[in-house]
Amino acid sequence: MQKIRISVLLGAVLGLIPIALGVVALVTRKWSYYSPDYNLFTLNTGTLHSQCNKLQMKQLFQGLEIGGIAAIAVGVIVSVLLNIIVKNRWIRRAPLILLILGPTAIFIGLILFLECTINHGLGYSIILMIISSITGYIVAIYFAIISSGGHHHYHSSTTITTGETVRF
Repeated sequence: MQKIRISVLLGAVLGLIPIALGVVALVTRKWSYYSPDYNLFTLNTGTLHSQCNKLQMKQLFQGLEIGGIAAIAVGVIVSVLLNIIVKNRWIRRAPLILLILGPTAIFIGLILFLECTINHGLGYSIILMIISSITGYIVAIYFAIISSGGHHHYHSSTTITTGETVRF
């Protein structure tokens, strides 16, 4: 019981990080808005920084975004299969690593993508908001893990049979 309380307290402290980053990002005035013609696979090189015209940079953020989506998909599939097959709760939690790394890779790819496609660069506010959201869902996952880690009583809806028979 004491470990659960310590875990919850640690989660609450971790939860303060995205709140603080979000507040700082909201009060910072350094937002940058620019709308060039681009998408994830085709970039208008006239609106990009010279460093972003390189194929390696484009492939980096494409790989992060696509890899992040693949990590989420694999994490969900493996989670479902392990929850059906395996009874050990620690083994069932292993795919949570993929479910944490996937969105993180997507956000990092998004930051690189936006940095390449916005002429004036990103302001500190948008970067802090992205970091805030990353730490926010990590805290949410952390709470999901510790909330399921306590002592559970496994109740099942069983039928109690007595010696009586019901005839229709």
